[in-house]
Amino acid sequence: MNYIFKTEPSESIIITKNLEVGQELLDRAELIANPPSAVTIPIKKAKTSPVKTLVSIQGRVVSTTIQEKEPPSSSLEGTVVGYEVGDNCFTVLFTIGEDFQTFKIVLDILVEFLECTDEEVEYTLQQNLPFSCRQQVKDNSVESITN
Repeated sequence: MNYIFKTEPSESIIITKNLEVGQELLDRAELIANPPSAVTIPIKKAKTSPVKTLVSIQGRVVSTTIQEKEPPSSSLEGTVVGYEVGDNCFTVLFTIGEDFQTFKIVLDILVEFLECTDEEVEYTLQQNLPFSCRQQVKDNSVESITN
């Protein structure tokens, strides 16, 4: 096969000799280049259209409402292995298996969990490390913590 490989203005291959191609390959190439027109379905059926099927939607959108949703909270079970003191909060290093994550915990939640006063939180936290717990977490902030 004779060809020229060009890199400018974009990479391309120019074939300088005619190739013999079977009819089946020509038909497949034609379908790729010019796919059959899509079936038109009503807008109400858009969500139920078959997967990986080309369809056209016909209808009118009369109202759009954009709702901002709260990120979901998740319950994580693991071990608190370290901490850093912040303003009215602590950032704790939490292990889940071999993964490490950091979460912010407001002072009140730690006081309740450690059963101590505001002044005793850091000392009590330091004395109890490492400890296992379950945290309810939302946006990297701990909403609650239990044994």
